[in-house]
Amino acid sequence: MKSVMKIAWSIVFLSAIVAHACAQNVKISQSFSDSKIDAGKKVVVTITINKGYISGIGKIQQMLPKGLEAKPIDVAKGTFSQDDRMVKIIWLALPDQPDFTVKYELITRDAEGGSFSINGKFSYMVGGEKRNADIPPARILIETADVKTDILSISGEGDSKETRTLISTNQGLKEVKTTAPDPEESAATTSQETVTADAGDQAKEEAEKPKEDKADKHKAEKDAAKKAEEEARVKAEKEQAEAEAKRKAEEAAAHQAAEEKEAARQTEAKKAEEEAKAEAKRKADEEAAHKAAEEEAKARKEKEAAAQLKAEKDKAEAEAKRKAEEAAAKEAAQSTETATDDDEAPPAEEETVRPAPAPNKATAEHIITYGVQIGASKSKISTSVFSNKYNISADKISVVHANGWYKYYVGNYKKFSEASVQRGQLAKNNGVNGAFVIAFDKGVYIPVTEAKALSNQ
Repeated sequence: MKSVMKIAWSIVFLSAIVAHACAQNVKISQSFSDSKIDAGKKVVVTITINKGYISGIGKIQQMLPKGLEAKPIDVAKGTFSQDDRMVKIIWLALPDQPDFTVKYELITRDAEGGSFSINGKFSYMVGGEKRNADIPPARILIETADVKTDILSISGEGDSKETRTLISTNQGLKEVKTTAPDPEESAATTSQETVTADAGDQAKEEAEKPKEDKADKHKAEKDAAKKAEEEARVKAEKEQAEAEAKRKAEEAAAHQAAEEKEAARQTEAKKAEEEAKAEAKRKADEEAAHKAAEEEAKARKEKEAAAQLKAEKDKAEAEAKRKAEEAAAKEAAQSTETATDDDEAPPAEEETVRPAPAPNKATAEHIITYGVQIGASKSKISTSVFSNKYNISADKISVVHANGWYKYYVGNYKKFSEASVQRGQLAKNNGVNGAFVIAFDKGVYIPVTEAKALSNQ
């Protein structure tokens, strides 16, 4: 039993020595990408931590000068947050590699001009105890329109924490003394505890006490370390959760803003598309109306051309008909004017003369009528030719075709004398100088001599 206890305390002693050695060997460096910049520009902060084989919960805290804004670049899978001037990077499990580097960007948008020193703390757990390692200060000069520096960080006089800086302002050169911030104050939310006793000496002293007291004390310390570790874990988780919630809220706000911007863009695009469609429809309607107007004008011109052509054709036909009628009338007039002045003018051509009827034949078998021929033509022409020429109503002019001629006549008289009187009136009143009497038997054209013989006239 004594041997087991001895081995256990040896292990505790060695663990304490290793932890102490690890804590003493944590090395940290800090640098800026530029040590002198103009206000409104950006600078990259690089922190390199050589932690050895320390693992578990870890945290970096830095207090920034007023007006600086920080944004993460590479935080080695830690959770980055900024609350006012305090920058935090939290790990629930530190990176596995012995040394690692974190980078973040400082934006000097609203910073005041001057020389500023930035330091901080790296907190971690060893053997259930929280340890702190200082992040060495690094100085940066921010120039504004009113503040121009000529000499940066002249140190070596007076207190080692005091730094002299010559600043050129609009009022001339002046000396500014600044005191480097206490790392304990910069990490405001970090525990102010530091290791005050050597872990090996403490283990040695405890080994000399009675075994029972040491066991109880060890248990109490172990419980206290576990409690502290649990509290640190809970606090780290809370800070990480708050940082994650803040990040998600910012992402949600950015996402909502992006959605609203996209919705506005889509609305504008839809409006532009509808306007383009309306413009295209207007142009299409204009083109259709223009095309319809052109087609209508074309159809109208074709119709007018067809009407003009028809009118010209009708005019030509009417002219041809008129000329034909005039020629026929002239021919008819010439044929009429060649007739004798006798009451029974000879036919214009040889006619077949039927023999006179036998004297004893009944007169009732024949119906003899007489007319006055006013013209004749080889081809049939309109009665209007003679109506217009002699001023005789067209409905009073009749036509009969006999012996190859179309004979035009007026009247229907039972006696030859009546027809002869009518012939004289036509010559006197209507200018029909070549008119002569013709005869019919029951409407059939016969020579006048035969008609007279049949009617005993």
